[in-house]
Formats: sequence, C-alpha cells, structure tokens
Amino acid sequence: MALSTHTTPSGFLLPSIHSAPPFFTEQPNPNTQAHLTEQWIRLILTYARRRRLFVLRVEDAEVPGGD
Repeated sequence: MALSTHTTPSGFLLPSIHSAPPFFTEQPNPNTQAHLTEQWIRLILTYARRRRLFVLRVEDAEVPGGD
C-alpha cells in the first residue's frame, strides 16, 4: 500500500500516515494503539499551531468547506 500526503484547501499538509486506513480505527494491540494516539496528538497540535487555534471545537469541523 502506497501512502501519500494530502494538502487541504487551506494549504495544511497532512502526513502520509493520514492515508492509511488503520489510522482511523482502534487497534487491538496496545503498543500500536499508543503509537497511533501519539500520531493523532502530533497531527492535531501541528494543525492547531499552523492555524493559531487555541480552542478546538467539533462543531467547527462539521462546517462544509472546513478543514
């Protein structure tokens, strides 16, 4: 499986792990789950820093055209 990066409409570059289906599912192996959790934390913090966000709300992600 080839992983590829993706750029959002706002110009934020998503890492290649974002294109891997296991990135979006809970993993039965605790070590794998811990690694994926760290990847999610890194992705969210990088996005928040880039957008200069201090509060993240789920409602904002559900807006059409939102990143």
